[in-house]
This record gives sequence, C-alpha cells and structure tokens, in this order.
Amino acid sequence: MNNRMLIPMLALAALVVGSAGPARAADLAIHAGNWEVTLETTMEGLPVAMPAMKHTMTQCLTAKDAVPQAAGKDQKCVVTQQKIEGNTVSWAVTCDEKGGKVEGTGTITYAGETFDGVQSVKMSGGPGMTIRTVTKMSGRRTGDCAR
Repeated sequence: MNNRMLIPMLALAALVVGSAGPARAADLAIHAGNWEVTLETTMEGLPVAMPAMKHTMTQCLTAKDAVPQAAGKDQKCVVTQQKIEGNTVSWAVTCDEKGGKVEGTGTITYAGETFDGVQSVKMSGGPGMTIRTVTKMSGRRTGDCAR
C-alpha cells in the first residue's frame, strides 16, 4: 500500500462516513450546531511505528446527522449498521478503496453540548497488509451552524 492510498484511508479512520439516520434521533441529547471535533488516532500494522496523530476540525452536527463525516473522493462507502440507544450513536461502515477495503465500527455518546467516542478501523491493502486504527473522538458545541 503506497502513501497515496494510505492518506484517504486515514481520513476514514479519523471520521466515519454516513449519518445517524432519523431512527430515534429525537431522543438523542445533542444540541444541534457547529461542533469542534478532536480526533486522536493510533495505528498498528505499519512497517514503522507512528506516533498518535491528532486532528481538530469543525462541523455542523444535528440529531439527524450526529456522526462526524468525511470521505475521500475515490471512496465508495456504505453504512452497514447504525442505531441510536439513549444518548449513544453506533455505526458500522465498509468502504471499497482503490487497492483495498476499509471496515470500521464506532460509538459516540452525547451529553448535550459535548460528546466522547471511539472508532476502530481495519484497512486491508494487499497480501498480508492490514492496518488497524483506533480513533478517540471528543467534541464540543461552539455555536450555531452557518447557513
């Protein structure tokens, strides 16, 4: 797996593709608005150990779209499971990537204007090449979404 493939795959490792969907979204304790999302990703399976990568971004989140989203333009992703139980959103996603497959699961638990969560991703990119990532996520509401 070359670096050109690794970067889009890392984007998925950092963020899930899809939305939480409308099922029971009204029960979710999220205050819709602009959120600062902080991600810290650790990786296993690379030929050389890498330190944890930290990234912060801003995104509009609502009860219907309660999971931070991102996808590379060449990714073809499908959310295979998603559910809301109480204040927790969980999901599973698979992506077909040029030269590999990405599978991930995650959960986020909201507490009004903050959240904490984790996502685990397995990326396979050829014979004997499997990379596993764990991304810890935290978020805080910073204001209203831009219109």
